[in-house]
Amino acid sequence: HKEYRRQRQMCIRDRTLIEEIKNISDLSAEDLASVTDIETEIKDAGEPKVWNFYADISLGGTHAENVNAISKTHTKMSSDSLAVFTTQQFDRTWSESLGLTAVRSIGEASSLIFNVSGTASQQDVEDSDNYESLGVMLAFDTSVGNHIISPYLMKSITDYKFDAISTSVLWGFGNMYTINDAHSINYGYSYSDSIGNQTSSYGTADATNAFGHSYSLGYDFMLSEIVSTSLSMGYGTSNAKEIIERGLDKPKPT
Repeated sequence: HKEYRRQRQMCIRDRTLIEEIKNISDLSAEDLASVTDIETEIKDAGEPKVWNFYADISLGGTHAENVNAISKTHTKMSSDSLAVFTTQQFDRTWSESLGLTAVRSIGEASSLIFNVSGTASQQDVEDSDNYESLGVMLAFDTSVGNHIISPYLMKSITDYKFDAISTSVLWGFGNMYTINDAHSINYGYSYSDSIGNQTSSYGTADATNAFGHSYSLGYDFMLSEIVSTSLSMGYGTSNAKEIIERGLDKPKPT
């Protein structure tokens, strides 16, 4: 997505530069002909598509040598006596995800982005962390000078095999400011709200309800047309709703 935004901004800058050159009063006929040829090549390449579609598919697997922190002797102290571990030591987790994205261009400087994604995770031996999730996202991109402003809204639902269904809503922005062709700065903020679906089977699901804030700041440097590097830092906070509502985060009076 970052490369798409950078490419779009470069196209806008090229068209603006061509118009500025053509308006130079003492521009020679030879230079005007060269600029006109470049403009023709850009037009011949075709106008950008109104709709663009992308698909992302990923498969992954992890192998844990000691998923339950089992000791070398396979024993532990329990109720002041020596007991044997009964949980698995080795396990594998497999995951797969599919994402579909549609980008709708609005003029030369803006676009709407729609995304739907699904993820599933399964363990070979234990299955306490098995889950399936579905997420949707709506985002808007627009360029103002060297600035790209990108607010977004996301919602996801995660269905755990042995836990309550969890719903999360996330909104924020991820903006980018281009200094020149090689340097740019990106920064963002997001707010999240997570809710567990409390039912008769999961009577304490709402105990994990939480909201959070996160902040990010990054720097991107283009070494060449195909090589780039970036530095970033972030800060986030998360608060349990139950603690805030009960006032348990405040010190008790003495």
